[in-house]
Amino acid sequence: MMRGKGKRLTIYLDESHHWHGKPTVEVLIDRLHHREVRGVTVLKGVAGFGEDGTLHTTKILRLAERLPVVVVVVETEEVVNRILPEISDIVEHGLIEVSDTEIVQCCEHARRRKDG
Repeated sequence: MMRGKGKRLTIYLDESHHWHGKPTVEVLIDRLHHREVRGVTVLKGVAGFGEDGTLHTTKILRLAERLPVVVVVVETEEVVNRILPEISDIVEHGLIEVSDTEIVQCCEHARRRKDG
């Protein structure tokens, strides 16, 4: 990957969100993979609440539905700008955030240890 300035695309969803009958998070992973994004991380939360204020947590069984899911992409500004319109169409419910980031190290360190 690169070093230097980049963009972090963060998408906040809950696991119950669907797009055309499929879980939104699965659709996002598939689309991002096919758009040649270099990497995606999906994080599943143990608790959270959104705009409606309803708490969802793994501690109470009846509240364990709709747990938060966060999809994170770190890429070049060009790539994020290219994929953002499609991502916005897919994410019907949730929050999409784009922020500046500084990429300090990526992948090269691990590759050097393997080769060395």
